[in-house]
Amino acid sequence: MPPSSNPVNENKQTAVDWLVNNPLPRANERGAAYDLAQIICPEPPLPVDKLDAQRGIMRFGNQLSRYITFNPLHQAPGQGIFFTDRTDKNRVIASTFDQMPAESIMCFTIIPQSSNAVERKLDDIEIKTSKTTSRQSQYAFEQLDIAKSYVMQGLESIYYFQCGVYLRADNIATLDERYYSALSQIDNSRCLKPIKEDHDLFPTDSYIRNLPFVFSWQHDRSHALRATMAYTSHIAALLPFYGRSRGSDNPCFINYNRSGEVIMVNPYHKKDRSRVAHSILFGPTGSGKSATQVSQAMQSMAVNRPRQFFIDKGGSFALLGDYYAANGLKVRLINFDPSKDISFPPYAETKNALAQLRTQANPDSIDNIDDIKKNNPDNNDNDNDINNIDLISIDTGSSNNDDDLNQDTDDTDDTDEKRDYLSEMQYATELMITAGLVKEVENMTQTDRASIQEALISALEKSEARGDAHARPIDVYDELMLLSEKETHESIALRIRNMAGAMKLWTQGSRNHFFNRFGTGFSDEDDVTIIELGVLTNKANADMMAVAMISIVSSITALGEKHQYSGRHTEFYQDEAHYVTRSPLLVDGFVEGVKVWRKINIWLCMATQNVEDFPDHAKKILDLIEWWWLLVMEAAEARKLEIMLDLSAESRELIKQCKKEPPYYVEGVMLSKKFHDALIRLVPPALCLALGMTDGDEKNKLQEIQNKLKCSELEAAIVMSRHIVETRKTFSPGFVK
Repeated sequence: MPPSSNPVNENKQTAVDWLVNNPLPRANERGAAYDLAQIICPEPPLPVDKLDAQRGIMRFGNQLSRYITFNPLHQAPGQGIFFTDRTDKNRVIASTFDQMPAESIMCFTIIPQSSNAVERKLDDIEIKTSKTTSRQSQYAFEQLDIAKSYVMQGLESIYYFQCGVYLRADNIATLDERYYSALSQIDNSRCLKPIKEDHDLFPTDSYIRNLPFVFSWQHDRSHALRATMAYTSHIAALLPFYGRSRGSDNPCFINYNRSGEVIMVNPYHKKDRSRVAHSILFGPTGSGKSATQVSQAMQSMAVNRPRQFFIDKGGSFALLGDYYAANGLKVRLINFDPSKDISFPPYAETKNALAQLRTQANPDSIDNIDDIKKNNPDNNDNDNDINNIDLISIDTGSSNNDDDLNQDTDDTDDTDEKRDYLSEMQYATELMITAGLVKEVENMTQTDRASIQEALISALEKSEARGDAHARPIDVYDELMLLSEKETHESIALRIRNMAGAMKLWTQGSRNHFFNRFGTGFSDEDDVTIIELGVLTNKANADMMAVAMISIVSSITALGEKHQYSGRHTEFYQDEAHYVTRSPLLVDGFVEGVKVWRKINIWLCMATQNVEDFPDHAKKILDLIEWWWLLVMEAAEARKLEIMLDLSAESRELIKQCKKEPPYYVEGVMLSKKFHDALIRLVPPALCLALGMTDGDEKNKLQEIQNKLKCSELEAAIVMSRHIVETRKTFSPGFVK
């Protein structure tokens, strides 16, 4: 209101600017004549002259303005018909309101009525209608019968409703131009019809009575000239809410709607989520998944200061890691390369697994492992704790001495299962034996699983007795061989020897190098860990990929358990989700590990391009997800997703409207349990876009800049970001005007 009622041509002010320059007096500083309305609107609107007064043109401060009244609704409007964009073949046509003249202000007056009051009013109209026999009265009688039926059954409510639009300009010529442009756009809405000035008998009266905060029910019930009755569903369809969520007041992920309004959400803030912050990002090749993930990670790091883990293929997050390191974060790069001294033992949690087993055998001895950790914080400094052994890798950053950012956490849900260390190790062992092959998994019997568990527990106990940091696959192999020798049934003994033979594979070659050596959990000091999958992405190494993912999840969970009371959460970014979802056994193990993450403040952020990456056996991963980011999708993928998620008609329509204009923006739909479905325009900062460049052409451009300026790849990306900024300045929206 203040900028509109106190316009200044030379220096237009925002509402915030006006409040800063015109602070309201404190309660003890107010005079006897204090009037808030008078302060906000020091000068009343005045007609310019007699002729313009008849047209409804008013002077507000030093600006000219007028009000266009809309006729009553004569047909049911479509959802968001005035404020939602339309699609015509391959074109996206801006919403009617977005095409209205600049500085247009829509004004809605909605007067709720009790159902009893509405029924009495309808009865009065019915009495008057019954006194005539014209066709119009018969039609009115039919409408009354339908309306009363809806109201009495509670299917609809009926409110008094009127709406219109205020226009303003610096001079009469500009105001007239905007007036006729507005009439044209409103006529094109196919629903609302304006009252044109030739037919408007009291434009000045409408101008005054529709100003915000001017409405008076006592006056309106006797003198309302334009308020008409309308179904609440029709009123809702006209309001500017559908597809235009504004998010929350908690900044983190900053996006926009097509009108340029900011949509802010922070999934990691407890007030912005229903239960979890787990998310998934869907988008086809070229839709900007990598840039979006980089942008979200950087924004979260700036606001929440979490620990971040990235599962990478092809260096998608390498530049982001370099940027983090250059700005003082401790960054660690792990590359699954046989020439690197890297080890991810699947049984790193040997001590915790044995402690849990002993607790289950004697429940009265201790309450649970979590209570021990909580009540004995000093054990975090125990040099013998497996979680504190430094991971051998390439260190590209320096330590950061800043205090951890405290973060609100969810209240724990008593129905959540506690972490089952032995089950996690059992999944990893079965993966090593079956290689995750569906046929092998299906052939595994309960007897097989019992033998595996017996050998596993024995291997854990013997490794502890030897003083080893943890058990290794070779220990399980040895125990399986011992079991086969003790087994009296030859068929069972043969089966156990076959399983032992499969385990032996993990004591040789690359499998031995990555998984059969003594290794470690992740370091407490690292802010960011980037895990380059390297040779694991080869099809021949699918079994190693599966075991590596189980081991990584287990190690991250261990770190989360250790710091679960610090208030600093952890984010796990997984691009190319099909590496997890293609094996049913890996899915089971992955879910087994991730399901406890909520309790220890670890959040999953997955990304994928195909709905097929989640076959039936992988749907349980989607059950963990609360946040869905659906970037502009192809029609076939969108239809599959609609079936998978059982989307409403409104959500399906939003998905169809998404478009992209690289490198300016990409559109998507945000789905969450806490907020309304929203069509969002993602405009990653130019630096995020440059750091997330993964296409061949983009990499070639970075290489050209490197060669030309003799600089590093990170410096080339920063130069590229400046080019993107300059390119964006030339952007002209591609809407049909």
